[in-house]
Amino acid sequence: MAFGPPPPPLPESTPTAVTGARKRRRTVLVGVLGISLAAGLAGGGWLLLRDEDTAAHAQGKPSPTAPQAPDDIRQNVEKRPASVDGQLTFGVEVPKVPVGAVLPAPGAWVSEKIYAKGQDSAVVGYATDTSEPAWTLELPGQLCAAAKHITVDGRTAVVSEDGKRAGPNRPRACSILTVFDVDTGRQVFRKTMPDAQVATQLTADVAITRGVVASAWGDGSVAYDLDTGKQVWKSRATSQCRDTGFGGGRELLAVVECGDENREFRVQRIDARTGEPQWTYKVDSGIQRVSVLSSDPPVIGITAGDVLETDVITLDDQGRHQARIALKDNHYQPNCNNDTTDGVESCRTAVVSEDRLYLPTEERYEAGEPANEIVAFSLTTGKAVQKFDGRPGLMIWPLRMSGDRLIAYRQGGGWTNGAVLSLDPATGKQSIWLVVPVPEGINGLMRPKETQVIFERGRLYFAATGILGPDKEGEEYALEDNPLTVGFQGM
Repeated sequence: MAFGPPPPPLPESTPTAVTGARKRRRTVLVGVLGISLAAGLAGGGWLLLRDEDTAAHAQGKPSPTAPQAPDDIRQNVEKRPASVDGQLTFGVEVPKVPVGAVLPAPGAWVSEKIYAKGQDSAVVGYATDTSEPAWTLELPGQLCAAAKHITVDGRTAVVSEDGKRAGPNRPRACSILTVFDVDTGRQVFRKTMPDAQVATQLTADVAITRGVVASAWGDGSVAYDLDTGKQVWKSRATSQCRDTGFGGGRELLAVVECGDENREFRVQRIDARTGEPQWTYKVDSGIQRVSVLSSDPPVIGITAGDVLETDVITLDDQGRHQARIALKDNHYQPNCNNDTTDGVESCRTAVVSEDRLYLPTEERYEAGEPANEIVAFSLTTGKAVQKFDGRPGLMIWPLRMSGDRLIAYRQGGGWTNGAVLSLDPATGKQSIWLVVPVPEGINGLMRPKETQVIFERGRLYFAATGILGPDKEGEEYALEDNPLTVGFQGM
């Protein structure tokens, strides 16, 4: 798909009824998936005990690898693009799907030459310079979960159902784990996970850390060596606790749920090679959900009697409580979406550095005042220590750390362009790294709280996490109506 030069700033316009309807459908995607996939997990209480592979255990924990070794988690440090004048250079339309269908599309990853996107029952790699498909990795069934991270040499993982569905409302077990190479689409290995027959799109979870991929589904968990595909450990049932998900990256954190009616949560740092807990943090009682904002340093989000995260808790390297940051009735917004295929690593607008947590505030509508701010909190004390203002009418969102700088996106709209910003915590300075035109009709996708956003190698991508079928037979979507992904880069 080819694109022309960047459009001029667009006049403010009112979305059409169709566009508005589609935007609303995207917003309720989680609810629709929840209805279509509702399948209660059967089974009594059992004890969480991870069985490590004997041979792997005998070898012991491997020596720490050098920074940015091939199987380490990629942490690119960005450079300011040669030109800050951005243009729409990349676009992927939604694939043809049945009328009214709501299909999962978790996972998006970027390498130097490839943008890879999960969609329905496949992962497709697109050339970053042309948007043309470069490879397709077919999966046995619909996607269930996708790892957030990617290794230095370009490997990541997804979980899918074990076969094609007999009907749209007849889900299959999310029991197939596939590790693949983002650059080539090559399948590194594919495994049928043991005891995962009860895993669904609402419970499946997958994460990668140094040399290991781990998956949990609420009734069990398993981990494999990223190089060989050899199982290194799994959980087995003998009590009342179960792994519900993993946070990956530089370390591996497990969210463990215990009990049924009076459930309690624990967070454990796991030795990725053996499955053994290195420490355990017991979350306060009365908590409904736990998210992982960062595995290293360990930072978690908790939901106490509400549908949204109510607090963030920071831990030290030994799993001891450091600070609690109250989100004040959603005033600070990590935007966690744990009831989707995002798993426990679902907080789209929370960024953690070595010593700070960055959160956007809620939008406000005071004339002449910034629409919101990004507030930095100390991980040690939990106190606010800095803020970066948006602009009147323009929200600002944290995306990720790049070395010691914070990469953020300032949202555009019908009347002005968006921008990728580099924020310097040492000076408080904001630098524009990429001006982002907002073509009419695509603005609904370009909202970090509802979309997976990636800024990598000077390119900015907005990726939908679900696929919406047409409203009626014979209707086809153009890119501007319902894009799967759009991308921008400097001219």
